[in-house]
Amino acid sequence: MNGQNPETMVAPSVDELVEAARTAMGLGRWDDAIAAYSSAVEQTRELGGEVSELLRRIGQVHYQRGEFKLAEDLYDSSIAAAREAGNVQHEASALNCQGNCQQSLGRLDRAETLFIAAHELAGQLGNRRLSVMTQQNLATLANIRGDSSGALQRYRTALEGYEELQDDQAMIWVLNNMAMAYVDPERYTEADGAFTRALAFAEMRGDADLIGTVQVNRAEMFVRLQQFDD
Repeated sequence: MNGQNPETMVAPSVDELVEAARTAMGLGRWDDAIAAYSSAVEQTRELGGEVSELLRRIGQVHYQRGEFKLAEDLYDSSIAAAREAGNVQHEASALNCQGNCQQSLGRLDRAETLFIAAHELAGQLGNRRLSVMTQQNLATLANIRGDSSGALQRYRTALEGYEELQDDQAMIWVLNNMAMAYVDPERYTEADGAFTRALAFAEMRGDADLIGTVQVNRAEMFVRLQQFDD
């Protein structure tokens, strides 16, 4: 008889479950990702380990699926678990994710409070990437509120941070968002410059999705300018 006896099979480790969840997410298999992460949470709890990061990752899967209420609950659990464990790094990451969730739910004041809290913790920790991410998120929030000037100031700071981190993909998103922030006050020359720079980075990366995003936004700008051939 071929195969292993189920009683002798070794259960996957937490690391293996996390890797399986990441792979599933990359393939868009959301249910498989949640199942793998949930198993990792159970195993971690049995071992007496910290589960805050795993709960945050499950929340991210639900957030990607647009299940914001489920994501909100998981981010709250992640924050609570991080605080109980005294893990400020995980707490800051969960606060930032919860900020994105609250923004998606239209709770802008709550989102701002969370982003600021995450930004302050990131600064205390010396976590440059998270500090830049929260700056970018605050810029987006300002733009949603119609504060183009405040948004652009924060976007510039975020862009400088991503340049230091040599994160081309993040730079493309910031430049694209900066360009759109320039469009509203009709600063079209600066908007086109930011779009052009974003497009150059996207083409250099060969990222068709980002190229398409930038070109659609440029097209909307040209429609506003009645430059229909462009």
